[in-house]
Amino acid sequence: MLCENRDGNNRVLQHHDGCQTGVHFTPFLFLMVVDFVMRKATVEDGTGVKWVNGSELNDLDFADDIALLAKDENGLQQLTSNLEIAACRFGLRISTENTKVMYVGARNITPINVGTEPIEEVTRFTYLGSLITKNGDAEMDVKSRVEVPTPNNEDLIQRPYHQ
Repeated sequence: MLCENRDGNNRVLQHHDGCQTGVHFTPFLFLMVVDFVMRKATVEDGTGVKWVNGSELNDLDFADDIALLAKDENGLQQLTSNLEIAACRFGLRISTENTKVMYVGARNITPINVGTEPIEEVTRFTYLGSLITKNGDAEMDVKSRVEVPTPNNEDLIQRPYHQ
């Protein structure tokens, strides 16, 4: 970066972006940025779903897992566009490969886009370990949890702690 002093002399300064890997506060700084971006992207403008005391809920966040909530496809597109703009200001982007959209109780929906790329529509997805389905049924979530293999107690007892 070229910087001009008060006396008019120019000098080159080294500039480093980002945080050093392994620094303990790096994840905290990332979460602060994500929280700030979400506050800029989501405002109570009638696009979210009804919540308590007349407020609305636009998003669910856990670290970098974000679920946008809207009452219709126009609201969801608006939230997605707002998030894309806010994230871009901080050098972040929405990954269209890892982003999915699910509609509950809707038909003939216009695709939601990030920029010009459409987001893949799904009928179920996993969010924070829970299986969410289009019809809201918890049966598939319970079945998926029961089918997950877990070690039995004998395996745990027979394994020595130190080898």
